[in-house]
Amino acid sequence: SAMAEGFTKTAKSADNMAKTVKKVDAAVVGATAAIVAMGGLALRKVIQETSAADDAMAGLGAVLKSTGGVSGKTAEELSRTASSLQKITTYGDEAIIGAQTLIATFKNINKDGAVFDRTTRAVLDLSTVMKQDLNSYALQLGKALENPIKGVNALTRSGVSFSEAQKDVIKGLVETNRLAEAQAIILTEVEGQVGGAAEAMRGALGGAITSLGNSWGDLFEVQQTASAGMTQSINELNATISDPGFKSAMDSVTTGLIDIVNWSARAAAGIVQTFKYVTQ
Repeated sequence: SAMAEGFTKTAKSADNMAKTVKKVDAAVVGATAAIVAMGGLALRKVIQETSAADDAMAGLGAVLKSTGGVSGKTAEELSRTASSLQKITTYGDEAIIGAQTLIATFKNINKDGAVFDRTTRAVLDLSTVMKQDLNSYALQLGKALENPIKGVNALTRSGVSFSEAQKDVIKGLVETNRLAEAQAIILTEVEGQVGGAAEAMRGALGGAITSLGNSWGDLFEVQQTASAGMTQSINELNATISDPGFKSAMDSVTTGLIDIVNWSARAAAGIVQTFKYVTQ
């Protein structure tokens, strides 16, 4: 009949509507889960990048303090130098700060800040050409500038060549307490052989991709003031959960939960036994 046919159509419409609602609900749940997951990944990235930046600056500050600032620059100045070098090379600013930190451990390097920056650039160029990490050449060039007579030989073995005449001049300068002049010869020779390599690498396709990755990482670094607040909050939380009173309270809660579980298990077992007895 027409009435029955109408009921059928209505039922089908209701069923279709229910299916549509389920699909919408599933889509909403899926989208919400995706947003939450993305938020978690973003937060993890923020913590990772900010921690790396803070750790690098903390290490640099500690070395500058222990060496009495022989670099001739503050941590903030060196950080700005690292940021500017990141823009024109493939090295991230945290990696450059790490190299600066190692260079700063050598107290005999000229206290002129320009010499320190010159040394940093030379390390980046050496690392690019020799295809080794920055820290290796930060240590090697730092040792060469700290003790030029021995250092020149080590640099020669690594691929930076010095003539015997240059070695004799360097030795004479060191023996007459003209260390800065000996260091200048070393830096000039290094620059003459590998200078500009780090910037040239940045101009290649691979360098552009690496640079993009560095900039992407910086995007997730929070400002120093926000980082300090985050650190304080984490330390406060750490202090709270380390407090014996808090531990005792958590033990009580845990014990209570265990008692509830045990009671529930015994009650369930009793119900099962009662059911068996009744049904026998």
